[in-house]
Parts: sequence; structure tokens; C-alpha cells
Amino acid sequence: MNKKIKVVFFDSSHSYYAIDESLIENGRISCRGKKDPTNLGIRKLSSVGKFFGKYFPEYDSNYWLTYKGLEFANKEVFDEIKSANFKGIGAPRAELFFPMLFDKIDPNVFQDKRQLFSEFWDFKRENSAFLGTQFHLNQEKKHEKNGFIINPFTEEKFKLITHNKIFDNESVVYNLKDLEDGAYSEILLFDLEVGVAGQVDELFVKTIKKKKNIWINDSKTNEEKPDKSNMQKAYPPLDELDNCKHNKYSMQLSSYAYILERAGCVIQDLAYTFYKDYNEECYETVKVEYLRDFCEKIFQKV
Repeated sequence: MNKKIKVVFFDSSHSYYAIDESLIENGRISCRGKKDPTNLGIRKLSSVGKFFGKYFPEYDSNYWLTYKGLEFANKEVFDEIKSANFKGIGAPRAELFFPMLFDKIDPNVFQDKRQLFSEFWDFKRENSAFLGTQFHLNQEKKHEKNGFIINPFTEEKFKLITHNKIFDNESVVYNLKDLEDGAYSEILLFDLEVGVAGQVDELFVKTIKKKKNIWINDSKTNEEKPDKSNMQKAYPPLDELDNCKHNKYSMQLSSYAYILERAGCVIQDLAYTFYKDYNEECYETVKVEYLRDFCEKIFQKV
């Protein structure tokens, strides 16, 4: 007898697990009476973000904390040395004039400013995560109240498909090609063969010529519009892409699309909607290219 596998999401750790549905009893996962837990078939899945994110250089926090610590320790000296010695050279080369600044800036003031800026960053990150969660919850509530979502690509109203949830989020079908026609909010996608899962803000499904056609739109809440270029490149096999937010969003959406394509769906359009400062009235929908070839390369590496 084939096991029915459900994928569940725990928000507290932002973790995805594939489990045998028979383990779910009375609204919880029960392992009671199981002598060998290694035979239960519980498997942790990678998030889509981590899956493709390892191919993009990580944010160099140590460099930027030093940069900002020096800048705020003495803004006048910082600007003077930077403009006099490195005019026209961007911030990625700024470490070249750090030694000049250390000679002219009080080290105690620098350390204080560096620590304070680090704490500010921590707060900003936590606050952004909180505001982002609240924004998405409000979006979900609005969709549930309306009973539909408008497809931004076709302007059609798609009936909202809802399901009762036991966990923070969970898969709604065993095979993604069995999704019924309509719109889904915060739907969980997965590929058990590759071991990856993620959540899409808005997914639109419509059967055309017996094929499930797909449109994907994700919400992004940033202070500034996502950048589309950078001097730094991603790592192979994505090294043709600049290390910028737009390309990261494009790879995220393309990974969702590729998961659905591998399940037998037909991909139509992908986009993210940028809401400036979490303002639902100030937004722009940005269509992105389906980076299928890049997805194929990283999925094949698993």
C-alpha cells in the first residue's frame, strides 16, 4: 500500500517536513508506540529560498558593520577621505581606505557605533519580518473576505480555493497536477524527489486543453524597489546572473514554477508585486522571466 505523504510547515522554525499522513491523529502528529522512529518516514525538506540561495553570495555583514561604524564615528572625516582618495569607486572597494580612517577615528567611538548599528540592523530585520507577516496575513484575510483573487496577468477573477489547516501550513494535494481550478493564497508547493518546498502568495490555476495552466504572483514588501543589477555575480551554475534582489526573486518564482512543471503543469506567467513600505495602495507588479534553464541545472545537482 502506497503511503500518503503530507508536507507540513512550522512557522516558528520556518521548516518543512514530509510525513506519512497516517501519523496524524486528532489534529497532531503522533509517534506514540513507534519503536523505531527512523522507520517513520519523517523527512525534513529544504526551503526554496535556501535551495537556490546558496548560489548567491551572502550579505557581508562584517564588512558593512565596519563601513557604517567608521562612517558614523566621524562622518566628516569619512566623507573627506573617501571622496579624496576613491572618487568614483563604489562601496564594494571601500575596505581599501579603511586603514586611513582607523588612523583618524577614535577606536572606542568606532566600536560603540559599530555595535549600535549592529543592534539597529537586528531590530530592523526583526521588525521587517513582523511587518511582512502582518501584511501577508492581512492579504489572506482580504482574499477570504472577497472570495476571489484577481489574476494580475489576465485581469480575471479566480475563485479562492480554501482548505482547513491543522498546521501553520500544509499541502492540499498529494500531486500538484491535481490542484483544482481557482486561486490559492499562501499555497504550499513541494517536490519530494528533490526534497524542496515553499509557499506562494498567489497561485492561479486554470485547465486549458486538459492541462493545468499556472500563473504565479508573489508579494514583496521593501523600503525601496528591488535592484536589477550588481557588479557581483552569483555562483556557478547561476554565474550569468547579477547578485541582486530582482534576480533572487526571479529564481524564487522560477523555482516554484519548475516544481509545478515537474508535476505536469504548464507555466504561463510569473511576477512579483512590490509594495513600498507595506502600503497596499502603493504597488507595482513586475513580470519576470521564467529562468527554466537555471532551475534545471540546480535541480539536477541534487
